[in-house]
Amino acid sequence: MKVTFENATIADSITKASRVAPTKGEAFDKASGVLMVIDAEDQTVTIKATNLNIFYLEVVDAVSIEGTGKPAKWRFHASTIAQVLGKLPIGSGKTVTLEQKGGEVHMKSGRTTARFRLIDASYYPDWEPYDPELLEVVPDLGARIQQVEWAALTDHDASYSGIHIDGKHVVATDRIRMAIVECETKVIYKPITIPAGILKPVIANLRDVAVGIEDGMFLLMPDVSTQLRTRIYDKDYPNVKKVAQQPWADSIEIDKALFLDIIERAEVFAQRQRDASMTVYIGKKELAVSCADQELGLLGDVIDAEGADHPRIRILFTPKNLKDPLNAAPSAKVTLHYDQSNPAKPIKIDGGSGYTAVIQPRREVSGGDGAS
Repeated sequence: MKVTFENATIADSITKASRVAPTKGEAFDKASGVLMVIDAEDQTVTIKATNLNIFYLEVVDAVSIEGTGKPAKWRFHASTIAQVLGKLPIGSGKTVTLEQKGGEVHMKSGRTTARFRLIDASYYPDWEPYDPELLEVVPDLGARIQQVEWAALTDHDASYSGIHIDGKHVVATDRIRMAIVECETKVIYKPITIPAGILKPVIANLRDVAVGIEDGMFLLMPDVSTQLRTRIYDKDYPNVKKVAQQPWADSIEIDKALFLDIIERAEVFAQRQRDASMTVYIGKKELAVSCADQELGLLGDVIDAEGADHPRIRILFTPKNLKDPLNAAPSAKVTLHYDQSNPAKPIKIDGGSGYTAVIQPRREVSGGDGAS
């Protein structure tokens, strides 16, 4: 069997599949690698990858397919094939040919050649494409999932793990951070929880997607050639939405980009810390951040915060726990909710368009006037 692709086409497909392929644990033992199925009779090439929670399938355009007999199944080491194909030159007329010779697939692209030793494909998990007619398009679901995914817990056995979709909201939490965003999804007729990371193989700016539920699996089709399916966790998701519904006594509206700027400047002085910390001061109509290193020094930065007309309070955060919810917020202005009388209370970030995040400060929290 012999198949030729445009370099850019196959590199993109294999790269996406390799993001799903497992790298360790039970899933690696059972489903390592990326599977390429070449059917010369139908003139189709299908790329598959699974970590046993997420199942990825894409039909890839080939320049030509040569061969006879039953479809060939080539199972590659995921990281190797992805890195090699990803480094080939791209552009008009740039192609790569793959041809099986014994237990190897030989590659040729211009003057570049390689040999890939195949993994036994006989025991690789098998699944068939589903019928796209089973699905309905949900506007903005892809964008909504990406907005909360930063807060998702990935431990499959934990009660809070995954991304929860209840038909009105998409929710994720790791019990330190929580994100919730409004999203009407009538096609999802019951609350479900799916593994985090289902969208990582596909494009970052994915918005409208076709989804459905069949045989206990969540189906998602981001485009006409790509299908994902994932298991639905068989456990009840805790009611964490009530956390965002509690009252906060104080709030300020700030420019998201300015806040991110001062965070990123200050955290330069926390880069050497294994458990980086950042001090946030709110009060005297200002919001300030500070990071320090005993050997490197320290940096503090300030932006205006109209409404914070009270003595300064001091709250300690992990920088990432502030940056992630801010980066996911859709609006240029965000509202920061807090209680000046209780700096240990979680803060809430209202990012507009129905997006809310709640962040638990670090334990080393103290109140007070702070510096003058």
